[in-house]
Amino acid sequence: MKEVNNNIFFGENLIVSPKYRLLAHLSLIIAIVFFTFLEMKDIYRADSLWFPVIKTSLICLLVIYLNIYVLAPYFLLKLRWYWVYFIIMLYIAILVYFVEIVLNDAVYLNYSIKIMELYGKIEINPLLQAFMSVLTLLVLMLSSSVVVLFRQWAMHETFVNVLEKNVMQMELEKLKKQINPEFLISTLDKAYTLTLEEKQEETLDLLHNLSSTLRYELYER
Repeated sequence: MKEVNNNIFFGENLIVSPKYRLLAHLSLIIAIVFFTFLEMKDIYRADSLWFPVIKTSLICLLVIYLNIYVLAPYFLLKLRWYWVYFIIMLYIAILVYFVEIVLNDAVYLNYSIKIMELYGKIEINPLLQAFMSVLTLLVLMLSSSVVVLFRQWAMHETFVNVLEKNVMQMELEKLKKQINPEFLISTLDKAYTLTLEEKQEETLDLLHNLSSTLRYELYER
């Protein structure tokens, strides 16, 4: 198993190995919060930045984890209901968008965005805004689906490698059991016959192969 794990690069190990599960979750949370902050810092006032950053980060993490642990494993990998999976993702994205609107209306107060001052001068299409928000949520869920599929593939490859290694180990053990006294007597008798026939090169090759086999039997078993 150790040899198989050595062939896995760190990024794959981070996704597959349970040992790095906490690190993977922390990395995802930090990345979501960081990129949300970068996106919001030029839109919201500094004294009201915490609410949209926390709200948007929580919404993004909610849809990502819902997809990773419920939707993708069940509808995509197990049942392979691709259209149902996509429709459910679309429904969740639309639902989350309207929940976000309710949160904004309930908590805005002093947390208004800078661009609100320009709303009287700029005509904003609400349908376009809704489309972009829903599309962003869909992209997030589809991106997490790629991670789920990659994890499934990596686990399958690891299982195949371990299985191949076990089969090879079983074949070696079977070969070891074939090395018995009768085999040694037969090999030495053949070497003696080749010596009498003055076939030195064949004798040396035979004894060299025998010594390699016995060395493996003694030290590698």
